[in-house]
Amino acid sequence: MQPIFLLPFELNCVGERLAQERDACGLSQAALAAAADVSRYTQIKYEKPIGDKDHTFPSLTYINRVHSLGLDMHYVLTGKKGPSHK
Repeated sequence: MQPIFLLPFELNCVGERLAQERDACGLSQAALAAAADVSRYTQIKYEKPIGDKDHTFPSLTYINRVHSLGLDMHYVLTGKKGPSHK
């Protein structure tokens, strides 16, 4: 039997929450993509729903970059506001 790993992540809505955080910071998809050093197309794929065939999960490098810009990546990944973003 395969082991079951339970992650503290709520992955179903990552794309939606990423878009919410981007909007809350007043950034367009193009602006966030440029600041995070990814293409706008990649940013669009990050914000798609998990079940979408074009969805791509953000890399750790991207997550760290956008977190440093002020986006609450704890919320994006877990669905719960981070300690500094209440």
